[in-house]
Amino acid sequence: MSFQREDTVLYFRPRAHARWRERRYVLWPAWAYRVVAPEVRERQLNVLQKAVLGMFRAGVTTPEGISTRLHLHADLMAFIAGEILEKGLIDHQGLPTKLGLEVLEQETLQSRRVVAGYVFQDPWTGELWPRFVERLQYAETEMKPNGYPNLVLGTTGKPEPRPAYLHRPERASTQATPDATDILEVTRRHGRALRHSDPSMEEEEEDGGTFELGTIDIERVSLIEDRPQPVYLATYLYLPEDADTAGDWHVCDPFGLGASTFLRRAIVRQMEQEPTLSKLVDQLLGRALGEGMEGVRAWMEQLRGKAELGVEQRLTSEIRRLPYYAHVLEMELAYLEVEHLGTGSSNPKLRGVLLTARRVTEALFAHLLGAHRSPDILRRISREPEHSASIYTSTAAALGLEVPLPQPLANVKRSQVESVLKHPDGWRLRPMIVATLLTARDDNRHPLREAARREPRLLNELELIASIAGRELHGGDGALSMTAVQETVNRVYHVVGLFSGLANGTRNPPLR
Repeated sequence: MSFQREDTVLYFRPRAHARWRERRYVLWPAWAYRVVAPEVRERQLNVLQKAVLGMFRAGVTTPEGISTRLHLHADLMAFIAGEILEKGLIDHQGLPTKLGLEVLEQETLQSRRVVAGYVFQDPWTGELWPRFVERLQYAETEMKPNGYPNLVLGTTGKPEPRPAYLHRPERASTQATPDATDILEVTRRHGRALRHSDPSMEEEEEDGGTFELGTIDIERVSLIEDRPQPVYLATYLYLPEDADTAGDWHVCDPFGLGASTFLRRAIVRQMEQEPTLSKLVDQLLGRALGEGMEGVRAWMEQLRGKAELGVEQRLTSEIRRLPYYAHVLEMELAYLEVEHLGTGSSNPKLRGVLLTARRVTEALFAHLLGAHRSPDILRRISREPEHSASIYTSTAAALGLEVPLPQPLANVKRSQVESVLKHPDGWRLRPMIVATLLTARDDNRHPLREAARREPRLLNELELIASIAGRELHGGDGALSMTAVQETVNRVYHVVGLFSGLANGTRNPPLR
């Protein structure tokens, strides 16, 4: 099975994250699998609005009463009640309206339905795009004499042909067929991306997606067709108006969610093997063919070498054998890039470093949960939040960790712990931290025990990582300083060193 130039082209209205001054359309190959998966949709309420609306439905209608039950300030509850009233979800007597009841039902996890749709796979690596669509949206193309197509946009009465570069794999082959867990992870990541694209949707305690994997019957998730369909995803590369370096080019997410780091990485990989693709990027940057990309490649190679050296200086060369090494290297590389650009680095670039720092921490705890399993820990946790919090606190104290726990960790629910135990690759940071804490109590050789001995404030350190990364990645609109980013990177190195045993347990000064 292979890709042909005549294969279907899909167009989901890609959009740039910023105003662009130059762009080039590309048609990027993917295998499309038809599947049955949980519906992906944007939330209508943030977590606090949902909780307060639930209180109104239960008959608790005063800010003071809601404050007592949710353990939050009454003034905040009054403000949120005003938001809900403006949305038409309650009336002036505090009774939920028909619309309010419908929205609350839609926002309830158990109400999620499964639908037929499509997931997409990279034809070279087998990696799944973190996107799920229910319907394919087709684009019209017309082939030019040079063998490349025009992407025909606009309307039937007023077509707008756009030259497009079609990147056809010469030796692509189908990769491993995705299973139900893979499909669930795609929908979870798509839901998270939708939440990130709307700053009004605040981060929930569990750092997770729009639903909990543990609440979905995995038997209801499946492939409809084992054989994928070859398609091309229409999108464009672009150079923002305020780009501060020639290397600051982006590519749109083909599914309309801003810039795509997933596709940019794929393009960079292919540029090394396909000169025509390199020329396309070169034209975008406005350089003489060939000369510009050589400079970019040389700079990237030099930066990568420096990043590899920096990681080994912090954690020794033994870090290379650990499964999360690639994430540590990605964090160091992202940090060096913004350091190279200087104090003028934009907030998106600084947030990108925080994203990689968060991934390192998530990958570390996913590894710990996979290597040290203890399913019996769920028997100790109650579905009552206060009882669960007391279990977490007593466990932390028994391990020599500083208590009380940071409140977001104490608020982790039993269902969230159950979810990450079943699916440790779901990467939901705070529930993974709590699950690891509980597992270490039953395992005398668990790395957390030694980490706790060397750093009693470990849980506070982890919460600082989770909170700054979460806040900035979920719509933080304030100025982000290089100092705050550097402190977070150093803190992640400190944590990795504690758990891996590859550092001396003190927070090393930055080796810059």
